[in-house]
This record gives sequence, structure tokens and C-alpha cells, in this order.
Amino acid sequence: MFLCEIKIKGKIHLVLLGEDGNIKDERTVENMIVNTGRAHIIDRLQAGAVAAADYIAIGTNNTAVTAADTTLNTENARGQGTLSQPDAYTDRSVFTFTAGVGTGTIVEAGRLNASSNGTLMGRQTFTGIVKGAADSLQVTYDFTYAAS
Repeated sequence: MFLCEIKIKGKIHLVLLGEDGNIKDERTVENMIVNTGRAHIIDRLQAGAVAAADYIAIGTNNTAVTAADTTLNTENARGQGTLSQPDAYTDRSVFTFTAGVGTGTIVEAGRLNASSNGTLMGRQTFTGIVKGAADSLQVTYDFTYAAS
């Protein structure tokens, strides 16, 4: 009997751009797929009627991530990203928080399936990115399905 496990890995790429368009900060962090996100994937496979997780949220509370998380701890902005599939095994959502949106020291990000509330797919905290009022922050949020 052939047994194949599939693991889902999350990755968040953040690029902070200054008013002049130059990169002020850039980083990539691994992401935790939370319990509600794992259940959502099964729901999409079974019913296909649940909403796609194309919203990206950012926040200002760096409380440690747990699998039981259902929201960001202190969300300060959320936007509907553009979905794509850059390769056969990756699901991507990209959203840019423009000048004046989501300002502050950003230390958490998550991906959800609604413009408010909704199902949290994944969340991660990271070292603070200081987003000033004139800055923009592009967030690329990937889920990659890999055979182990």
C-alpha cells in the first residue's frame, strides 16, 4: 500500500515601500495553518461552496500564535487580495495596504475568507515593521501543498 502525506505550509512575504517607492523593509516568514484553516480546506474539498480565503489582515499584537487562533489579536486593517496560482501546488493572495491604511508597528498577519469576521486560515507574528502614514505594505500570502 502506498501512503502519501500532504502537508500545507504557509509563507508570508512583506515588502514595505516608502513614499518614494523605494523598499524600506522586506522579509519572509513562515506561517502557522490554524485549526479553523485546516477545517476550511476540508470544507472546500467536500462542499466547494465556502468562500475562498482571499483576504489579508495585518495587526499590532505579537501574542504568540497557536493552532486554536480564530482571529488576529489586534487587527488594524484588512483587504481583499488578488488570488493566483504561481505553480501547481501554491495558492497565493496578494494585497497592498496603501498610504494611510494600516499604519503603526505591524507585527502580525493572517489570511481569512471574509471582509469582516470570517474563517482564519493562518496567522503569524514577526519582528515589527513600522508602517508610516505615507508608506505602503505589500503582503504576499502563500499556502503550498507539499507531499512529504
